[in-house]
Amino acid sequence: MLFLISCNSPPLYRSRAEDFLQAQEMEPDLISRLTDGNPLESSEIERLLAFGNMAVTHLVAANTSTPEPVLRQLAKHRNREVRIGVAINEAAPLEVLLDLRSPGRYSTVGCALARNSRVPQKVLVEMYRRGEATLSCFANNRRCPRTVMVEIVRKGDGVARTGLAINPGLPPDLYREMRKIPSDRVQGYLDANPAYKDTSDQD
Repeated sequence: MLFLISCNSPPLYRSRAEDFLQAQEMEPDLISRLTDGNPLESSEIERLLAFGNMAVTHLVAANTSTPEPVLRQLAKHRNREVRIGVAINEAAPLEVLLDLRSPGRYSTVGCALARNSRVPQKVLVEMYRRGEATLSCFANNRRCPRTVMVEIVRKGDGVARTGLAINPGLPPDLYREMRKIPSDRVQGYLDANPAYKDTSDQD
């Protein structure tokens, strides 16, 4: 659960969208499906976008059931928070995701892209080398390139290391290396890593 929370839209978007839609007297089931990232009908997406609310639109942009034509439109939205929603959407077309990238420049949209497992590892490595996102963003990508994982293990700060510790894509050898890090927080996240849960229970 910790890993899922770190990868999806921050709770702030969910709470703001929920508060707004409740005030509009929208159906509780629709609100729940939107805030939980569950599938939405095209007619529901149209209704939600008609409000023009940023938090709601962000969650629609991040929802994997949102139709491709809608995602293409939202990727050009003037609001950066909406573009971030598209950037973390693993169902978004690859060319749409790559068009959101700003090569050689750090950005919050770039950080969102760094967390998206749909982005090719070759591109992720290039983004890392060009400083387009923080290490903690790459750490939250279950397909984080090994090159970047090694940098996180050896040079990353506490946030990046805890993100990698809970990442189910962490290779066994790097898991063992992280077991040597003298941090209760890192060790706690390693214990909770779904890929090594059985192993940690036996320790």
